Amino acid sequence: MEHWPDGDPETFEIILDRTDGSIVVQHQVVSWPDFVNAGIENADGSRGILYSSPGNLRLAAGLAVKYTPFSGAAPACLGPAAPDIAIGRDGAGAVLSWPHQPPDTSYQVWRDTSPYFMPAGEGALLGTLPATSGAMAYPAAGGIGNPDQNVFYTVLGGLAGGLSAPSNRVGEFDFSLTPGE
Repeated sequence: MEHWPDGDPETFEIILDRTDGSIVVQHQVVSWPDFVNAGIENADGSRGILYSSPGNLRLAAGLAVKYTPFSGAAPACLGPAAPDIAIGRDGAGAVLSWPHQPPDTSYQVWRDTSPYFMPAGEGALLGTLPATSGAMAYPAAGGIGNPDQNVFYTVLGGLAGGLSAPSNRVGEFDFSLTPGE
């Protein structure tokens, strides 16, 4: 199968085992390991299992992946979810908070001086937190009360190496008030 219309073949073999219901995918040639999604899903794409995606587990020549049946309902094809974050004050710093969003397993906290920044292309990664059930919080030291620096935050949900779209943005900005104007 051609990866791109002009070439770069991906060569693989799919083996369907009728005795145990498993599916084995053997990868012989992987032309673009950084740009491959691999997994199995049903005909309408509403249920499936993702093995590899960009930034996640990479495919490699000679790799075989075996998918086995399981009992119960098939898992929904869910990606990471962006949380709805809030900002509060904690002394001289800000504290970000949000409810955990299943199926996220981690969260990245980003900050920039522009309210509409895009993580990874702009801004600074402040930290990555493992997900816990219930409320999540991140203390963002500094930035409060500095009229020369306005700061804005966003959080990305993480799941199996993939990231969600950015959350809502919250921030702290200072401005002066002149009485009578």
